[in-house]
Amino acid sequence: MRVLLSLVVSVVIGFFAIGCSSFEDKPLVVGVTPNLPPLVSIKDGKLVGFEIDLMNRVGEMIGRKIQYKRYPLTQLKRALLDGEVDIVIGGISRTVEREKNVSFTYDIAKGGQMHIVRVEDFSKYAHPDLINGMKGVRIGVENATTGDDYATKTFKNAKIMRYDSAKTALWALKKKDIDIVIHDAPTSWSCKEKELTPVYQALTTEYYAWAFRKGDEKKLKPVNDALFELKKSLELRSLWLKWVPMTTTVTYGK
Repeated sequence: MRVLLSLVVSVVIGFFAIGCSSFEDKPLVVGVTPNLPPLVSIKDGKLVGFEIDLMNRVGEMIGRKIQYKRYPLTQLKRALLDGEVDIVIGGISRTVEREKNVSFTYDIAKGGQMHIVRVEDFSKYAHPDLINGMKGVRIGVENATTGDDYATKTFKNAKIMRYDSAKTALWALKKKDIDIVIHDAPTSWSCKEKELTPVYQALTTEYYAWAFRKGDEKKLKPVNDALFELKKSLELRSLWLKWVPMTTTVTYGK
């Protein structure tokens, strides 16, 4: 399989290296908020994660250097629309609402919202129906995210507590300031706090993709084409399994 993948990749690299213009000679400027392991985070001062490996691989395929710029999540959209970056990555869910303002590449992964609770409270909050049947449950979310949207629309009797990051929300959960944290699935996959436990049941289904400005479809076509080839050759799948080797599903009531 590795030999076949190498052959496919070599052909793809040759394809994308042909006909580069002055635009392709410039670095591809990528905006990122490195706070969502295993998709993207910082280790020893360097950006790491599934999406970093994937973007670097795409850069090799299209013959362009990758220049990363880090932003707080609340500034990422502005950086893209103001032209400070060419594309933004990092656990970005493709939604109908977001597609009104930006364009997206092919999907790179499937995720969704999951919830994390204290170990002692697992049976109490394990299922969404249990949460909906209670009043005054305190749910922590990262402000202005799809998790925020989901929790606000779904749990009408709950008190939604908004934080600047998942890390801050998890700290509040440990301190018992809140009862539940709802965030993107990667937060559950990477949760290693002994006092906390993810509930490995997806609350929503979301697809992660990379966002770029409307009107840049032609400029970013090589990126999209590279992603297509990586998906077709299964190399994207191999990268995913490197960072997310196992997915656990728990079904209740059956």
